[in-house]
Amino acid sequence: MKANGKILVSLAGTVLIVLVGVALLLRAFGQIERAGAVRQQSYLGLIGANDLLSGLKDAETGYRGYLLTRDEAFLQPYLMARDTLQPSLQALRRTDLSPAAREHLDQIVPLMATRLAGMEQSIGLRRRRAFAPADMEVAIVQGKRWMDLIRAELKAFTRIEEAELAQRVAAYQSRLRTMLGLICATSVLTLTLALLFATLFYREAQRRVRNLVLLETRQLLDRETELNRELKLANATLQENLTRRGMAERELQSALLAAEAANLAKSNFLSSMSHELRTPLNAILGFAQLLESDTPPPRPGQKGSIDHILKAGWHLLSLINEILDLSKIESGQTALAMEPVALAEVLAECRGMIEHQAGDRGITLLFPAPGLLSSVMGDRTRVKQVLLNLLSNAVKYNAAQGTVAVRCFENTPGRVRVAIRDFGEGLRPDQLAQLFQPFNRLGQEAGPEEGSGIGLVVAKRLVELMEGVIGAESTFGSGCEFWFELPAAPVI
Repeated sequence: MKANGKILVSLAGTVLIVLVGVALLLRAFGQIERAGAVRQQSYLGLIGANDLLSGLKDAETGYRGYLLTRDEAFLQPYLMARDTLQPSLQALRRTDLSPAAREHLDQIVPLMATRLAGMEQSIGLRRRRAFAPADMEVAIVQGKRWMDLIRAELKAFTRIEEAELAQRVAAYQSRLRTMLGLICATSVLTLTLALLFATLFYREAQRRVRNLVLLETRQLLDRETELNRELKLANATLQENLTRRGMAERELQSALLAAEAANLAKSNFLSSMSHELRTPLNAILGFAQLLESDTPPPRPGQKGSIDHILKAGWHLLSLINEILDLSKIESGQTALAMEPVALAEVLAECRGMIEHQAGDRGITLLFPAPGLLSSVMGDRTRVKQVLLNLLSNAVKYNAAQGTVAVRCFENTPGRVRVAIRDFGEGLRPDQLAQLFQPFNRLGQEAGPEEGSGIGLVVAKRLVELMEGVIGAESTFGSGCEFWFELPAAPVI
């Protein structure tokens, strides 16, 4: 508190000194301004007296020249001086003059009026040629006497004003020195008090910083002790968690091994069952085909039954083949022959294979021009399989008399996208989220279209094996667009 009191006293003293100094300086400035104005009046008085004497000389010169020559040209200086002498005299009388100087100026006024009147009278006589040479000489001598009187008064006036000017200049300079002294004194006092204030403030700041550092140090020490306790507790908890984690990891490893064994068993089972099912199924399809082509031909009722057997058999064979493909892919038994694949050729083959199905349903197929298509890196057979699956779905789930549009373009540098759009019912957001799930037909199980829910899963696995991506976009009621991207084949 003592230090704070010293700082406040020092600050208040500094402010007080500054305010007093400013007040004294303002007063000194006022005095200097007044002294300067008074000094200026003396300068104006001397200048006015000089102008008055100069005007009288010009008037006297023009006057004498006209008397001697009677030439009107000599009257021009006289006339100009006569018109300016009276205003100059009035301006001189308005200046701030000393009493002694004003007495001489009062003497000059009647002398100058008398002299100007005499000049005017002599000029009038000279114009009327009523001026004898003797009278002219007398007028000139009298004029000189009057001018000498006026000069004497002006000289006395000038001497007094010069002395007054010297006093006023000395007073002005004295006030200037006083103001400079006040500035120096105020600056020194202000600087001294400011240094004192700064010193006290610095010491107080150091004291507060030191106290703050001590407080922070104590808090840090307390926090360190608390953290050490928490760290010991955390170490104990960590050790316990590590023990539990080790047990969990062992259990997880066992579960993973069991899952892998189950997945392998599932794949082996599916593969084995698919092979076992295909043998009798091929026999059924073979005998059904023989019955269809037997002689004599089957009766209409028999023909319908045979068609049902063949349709169901081919569907079951397709399902078994898809299951075999999925089991091979998931077991890592699918081998790919990666090579540049010309999309124009593959799309042409797929178009030929899908046109009959599309024609039966009145679906229009729109394929891009072959010259605009590029090549991708992939397994030709698998690329064709993916395209057939997507094209078949677009035909099956399209609107009546609808359209299937195929586009191929470079979506991003080095990636070619193949997009297949239909104009069917489309998919809801919740259905889009369930795409590519095995055996999930998205509510189409009871629909008229046959399917297993495996084809899209196989297509997704194949595209990913070829280092690509697959996806779908849909607005419900406006159809779907399925697409897949593969790396572009390098240009040779």
